[in-house]
Amino acid sequence: MENIIQWNCRGLRANFYEIKILLQNYLPSAICLQETKLTQPNSYYQFKGYTSYHQYAGMTDGNPSGGVAILVNNSFPHHQINLNTTLQAIAIQISTRKTITLCSIYLPPNSRLDPRELDSLINQLPSPILLLGDFNAHNPIWGSHTQNNRGQMIENFITRNNFCIKNDGSHTYIHSANQSTSALDLSICDPSLFLDYDWSTLDDLHGSDHYPILLQADRPVTDSSGQRWKLHKADWNK
Repeated sequence: MENIIQWNCRGLRANFYEIKILLQNYLPSAICLQETKLTQPNSYYQFKGYTSYHQYAGMTDGNPSGGVAILVNNSFPHHQINLNTTLQAIAIQISTRKTITLCSIYLPPNSRLDPRELDSLINQLPSPILLLGDFNAHNPIWGSHTQNNRGQMIENFITRNNFCIKNDGSHTYIHSANQSTSALDLSICDPSLFLDYDWSTLDDLHGSDHYPILLQADRPVTDSSGQRWKLHKADWNK
């Protein structure tokens, strides 16, 4: 089955081996990460069989902040999409059962969000789109206990662009101090992809305060490579 994972890993360096466990256990075609906190390329933090695409983190009060990445299984044809945006986002186009666009996005909780930036980002992405990330937005529509201004803004963004949301109301984040929960991580898609994937959260935080989210295709990946013949081994006389 084709798996796609999204996860706010709260530091790729800190949870490097947890990411390797997820890759080993679920063999995803791609994994979209948020809050990688990598500030520059580092050859040590590579994953065998996967190509890594990064938007590197900035620095806040001397500490790495933010950062997004997509790790793509080399078995699938893919390429990066160059983005012109101030948002923390990175995107690729990948061909599995069909050709889709994956975008990993992180919206920091205290940053000002201009909805025009989200619309501009979407206009740069070929359809159909899976927009996966930590939006830090509260809205009961996707499982939060309350609604804030950003939650309303994201709801309007989804409606305005005729998108669907895969979340089933499960919490995706747990506050380490008071154990309160919320749904901050959203899986947004084109309507044509809504029925293609089953959505669920994993039951292990894997070292973060966000649960990894698994998007699992409801049908096996078809082999589109076609038949190949070993003509040099043919017995032409026979």
